[in-house]
Amino acid sequence: MHLLNFKAFSLIELMVVVVIIGILASIAIPSYTSFQLKAQDLEAKVFMASIYMAEKAYHAEFEEYNS
Repeated sequence: MHLLNFKAFSLIELMVVVVIIGILASIAIPSYTSFQLKAQDLEAKVFMASIYMAEKAYHAEFEEYNS
């Protein structure tokens, strides 16, 4: 067998890849968390607006607010 012709990644190359992935993850995770919080905030605002419109419709029909 010709073991000298066997091509593979060295341990140093694999460690460099792990470090690069770690750096990218440390940048991406806070951005994703911020994006997720903004989306939840927008969802809450839309939900509150729909409740407001439903209350206005109820008041227009029954001339009182729902308790």
